[in-house]
Amino acid sequence: MMKINYESLSDKYLQILFVAFAFFFPLSVALSNLVLVLLVLTWLLTGNYKTKFHKILCNPVAIASLLFFSFHLISMFWTTNLVWGLTILKKMQDFLIFLPVILTIVKKENIEIYLLSFFSAMTINLLITFFLYLNSFTNPLNLLSPEVLTFSLDRINYGIFLIFYIFLIVNYVSQINNNQKIVPIVLIAFSIFVILASGGRSAQITFFISSLVMFFLYRKFNAKNFISITAILLTIFIASFQFIENFQTRINQGYNELTNYIAGKSNTNMSVSIRLKYLDNSIDLIQENLLMGVGIGDFPDEYKKINKINSPEGIETVDPHSMYILTFAQLGIIGFLIFLYIFFVQVKSARRFNKKGILYNFGFLIPLVFGVGNLFNSYFLGHYATMLFIFFTAIVYPSYKHESI
Repeated sequence: MMKINYESLSDKYLQILFVAFAFFFPLSVALSNLVLVLLVLTWLLTGNYKTKFHKILCNPVAIASLLFFSFHLISMFWTTNLVWGLTILKKMQDFLIFLPVILTIVKKENIEIYLLSFFSAMTINLLITFFLYLNSFTNPLNLLSPEVLTFSLDRINYGIFLIFYIFLIVNYVSQINNNQKIVPIVLIAFSIFVILASGGRSAQITFFISSLVMFFLYRKFNAKNFISITAILLTIFIASFQFIENFQTRINQGYNELTNYIAGKSNTNMSVSIRLKYLDNSIDLIQENLLMGVGIGDFPDEYKKINKINSPEGIETVDPHSMYILTFAQLGIIGFLIFLYIFFVQVKSARRFNKKGILYNFGFLIPLVFGVGNLFNSYFLGHYATMLFIFFTAIVYPSYKHESI
């Protein structure tokens, strides 16, 4: 039986709170936020600040996180809409508080417990989803609806959570005998089904790209393996398109909207057309404010102005549904490069780990999933996705050296 390792009474409380957070945040916003507040308060009240801040200042991921928040704060100097600026700053506070703090708490010898706690919560979540799905057969109107296939998370965030859940299982499956793989494979299969049936296209794209790339962390890169994984993913795609109605509908809808938009026949009330218009208008906004951006408070107002000129019939927005575009528009090229720097230091840190360990695999999975996912959504504006990023970042990137776990 695994036990939490700790060095002092205060460390014991911190470890217990972090294990509790790992369990609650996939299940409940209220409980996970309560645990986070208790964790930070305990961290502040237990002293030893010299050691704690030394760990933060010596950690490149923590430095990147603090730089990202700091440039948001600095941009308030050229923001006119201070109310919205404070709203965005509040959303970014996790990079100032929770990520650096948790990076100092995580202990290498407790990683399996942290992951087991997260895995247990996600399994409970998935089982509830499964029973909701079975129950939906008695009510055909609800069959395959996003509400049936997502329990405590919306479909966009649930898909990202399930990608990490799948790769946790894959890492476990790669270390066990064939006769022990039945239950894990069933969990993987149903997780993939939920991602594809619940309708979150950004999570679906992220799943396929992540699976393709991550495959070669477990297998040697050669033509045979590339053909194998491509064939597997194509089979999943084709089978899902044929047998999952919601997946087929969303794919057809996205394809038709994209081709119509390219042909100049876009419907401004359709989701893909709306996002493409957000992209076009935001790029114009970026070109006019290339160096420093418009500031974190002024994106809604500046977008409204450019929308009236370029697409007066178009819908206004406070979020162009891409963290890259939003960051570039708000913070300019400097803030954009700082944003990219977060992923850069994660990849650089991951290369230090033992290639046979989970730290190595997840060291690349984190920047891959959030690097791809943020192309199509502003995940760091949302609480759930940000907490997922912080949780795995804190576990993977403290100052471990070539450890295999």
